[in-house]
Amino acid sequence: MPLHFAALWTLVALGGGSSGQKKLFNTWFRDEVGASPSWLFVAPTPRTAAGKAIVKVACIPVGKHARHKHAACHPDLALKYAKVYLAIEKLAEECGLTDIIPKVWVDWVHAVIPEVGYHIRWLGLWMEMVDGISLENLVPQCWANVALLFDYRCYVDGGKIGKNWPADVGQCLARIAAKDAKTVMQEYGLPQLHMAAALYNRSKAMHEHGFEWALTEGFPRNPNPWRYKFTPPCCRIKHTDTYRCANEWKPDTAIPFGDPITGGPWRHERKDPGTYEGGTVF
Repeated sequence: MPLHFAALWTLVALGGGSSGQKKLFNTWFRDEVGASPSWLFVAPTPRTAAGKAIVKVACIPVGKHARHKHAACHPDLALKYAKVYLAIEKLAEECGLTDIIPKVWVDWVHAVIPEVGYHIRWLGLWMEMVDGISLENLVPQCWANVALLFDYRCYVDGGKIGKNWPADVGQCLARIAAKDAKTVMQEYGLPQLHMAAALYNRSKAMHEHGFEWALTEGFPRNPNPWRYKFTPPCCRIKHTDTYRCANEWKPDTAIPFGDPITGGPWRHERKDPGTYEGGTVF
């Protein structure tokens, strides 16, 4: 369904960098500006439950801000990232993950940008619009460790998933693990082989060894100087002078040996401040 003129004033709000504010936990939060050079619009569509979607359109020869009069166009990159998004959409549908991953599709856009007058007549990346706010909005305003409340260990038996997958996920992992990277690349339309190899390796590790093994031992993974110890779970919070864990919570702040900037070995004249070999202690 092409983007119609009724949505154009909403388009200006996102295209200009902000779509307003949202109220959550009795607090107003301002939407973040974002860093994408592409225009982002809100458009009506019958393909989502909310009846609207976010549309990302690349290569519009008009800057989003007055100082950006000559917007750069990289159609090869736009195509590459669109393929990645569509591959994730295919995975979500096949693996029963559509409840937690917004729907994505490619469709035509046909609209005029108000106050600019530029007519868009090409394909855009459409994404299901999900109400909410970012963690970046919460962290400085509420509690610096709010992300810990989303720790999966708080919601599974014994704090571990192991191989206890939902049926659709388990079947999906087994199906991908039985293929090879080239077949995965072709089947999901991924733009580069190393992306398909990562998906294959992750799926095989999760299928054969379980989630925690894949998380700590699977590939691809960061170099040792970028592999830090996991923090303990914090599954409840209490409020006194501030928000804090309701249980005793003492994360280990030890850091691994090596250069945390480059990910390589420590080559500075001063002593390496690391206290353990990355990847051996979690």
